[in-house]
Amino acid sequence: MNRIWSRAFVVGLGAVAAVLSGMTFAGDAAEPVKKHRVVFQVNTADEGTQQTAVSNMKNVIDLYGRGNVEIELVTYGPGLGMIMKQNEKMAKQLPALHAAGVKFAACGNTMEKLKVKKEELVDFAFVVKAGVPELIEKQEQGWAYIRP
Repeated sequence: MNRIWSRAFVVGLGAVAAVLSGMTFAGDAAEPVKKHRVVFQVNTADEGTQQTAVSNMKNVIDLYGRGNVEIELVTYGPGLGMIMKQNEKMAKQLPALHAAGVKFAACGNTMEKLKVKKEELVDFAFVVKAGVPELIEKQEQGWAYIRP
């Protein structure tokens, strides 16, 4: 009888080893990391809202890591002021976000209406034809939408 139990035990161990050899455990294998794409909207001159957007973007980068997130801030209407050089408070904070990969979009329609020139924006901003369609298209492409 002992011999049968010994043999069953060895066979059982072999089966367990075979199952375990095909399993991966946390940290064993590099799993593909999801790249999060997030578009933020700011369309207000409210300093609190603008600061919240900055904090939210920093938090997203801190949580997911620079290489795992793509962020675009779309500004239009009164929110355009957030990315203008004359906005000293934001002009001091935005370069660090830009260095972390955040892209800053300015609404061309707003710029035209307010007669704002590209040179008045922070150097790393780019102009899109219109802010709202930019948001629509990002969402259609699967980007998460955040309005602080």
